Amino acid sequence: MDAHLTEEEEQLYDRQLRVWGLESQKRLRAARVLVIGMHGLGSEIAKNLILSGVRSLTMMDHTVVTEEDFSANLFVERSHLGKNRAESSLAHARQLNPSVEVTADTSCVKDKTDAFFKNFELVCATGCDKAQIVSLDYTCRSLGIKFYYGAVWGLFGCMAADCGLHEYTTMSSVPMQPKAGDESQKDGMLDMTFQPLDDVLNADWKSEDLKGKAGALQPEFLLLLVLLEFQKRTGRKPSPASRDKDLTVLKDIRDSWLPDIGIKEPEKVGDTYFSCLYGEVSPVCGIMGGIIAQEITKVLSQVEMPYNNLFFYNPLTCKGYVDTIP
Repeated sequence: MDAHLTEEEEQLYDRQLRVWGLESQKRLRAARVLVIGMHGLGSEIAKNLILSGVRSLTMMDHTVVTEEDFSANLFVERSHLGKNRAESSLAHARQLNPSVEVTADTSCVKDKTDAFFKNFELVCATGCDKAQIVSLDYTCRSLGIKFYYGAVWGLFGCMAADCGLHEYTTMSSVPMQPKAGDESQKDGMLDMTFQPLDDVLNADWKSEDLKGKAGALQPEFLLLLVLLEFQKRTGRKPSPASRDKDLTVLKDIRDSWLPDIGIKEPEKVGDTYFSCLYGEVSPVCGIMGGIIAQEITKVLSQVEMPYNNLFFYNPLTCKGYVDTIP
């Protein structure tokens, strides 16, 4: 889809045009994005994508605003307590960039058919459990839609991506000072392939192909597996209200479940990690929201190689870590 930039939009996105060129900004301007989950992380991702100048952004959330939202959600106010999160986020989100069509969807993603997802070029899901992640990725992959997953667990943040076969160019091949009538761009697109997230999150580490690689897995990825298994068993994230009980479950998953799936070094996930996995910490939402929106912008504009296929924020080192699994 070709998106025409008005004179006002060329002025609004002038800095971006100078960085990655007119054609790349037009790709971004043509993109329709769905963000699922309007908690702290979802609001940060939505904010950054709206400011970047996508064509439209739909915020989906069927749940209501709680007290926890006021510590991390950018868009909600005290008067929104008990009201739908997506609708409550709408007014402030729209003010960020009037040229972007921002809408709210109050239904549950589980109730959506494949036809619904065809309305988007990219889907970003936050806070979903593993079964939902795999199901959404399968749907998006079959329809040729880019898919991102993100979550913040206290001070720990993660991102997973499946962009299928993705084409991109590098900054060196983009005209640095485009003009209104100059839409030239050098040939030479590169490509990369992403793995389905089912192969990433449900990999058989006991198999002949992968058991030799299990020992090289980093603690951040193992922690993600532990957290997703916790969410599967309990139907929720670790909570400050049940900290001692949750700690017992987390340690049991690490000590028993990880070896069961072929991970021979569960001790890589030290007890220190389990002390910082509660709630959504606002600064971490800001960090992860910036990283995920950055990667989505790369993919939609097709400028620079995106992370393939995982990113983690480690609170113990205050550093980001990119990994490719399997």
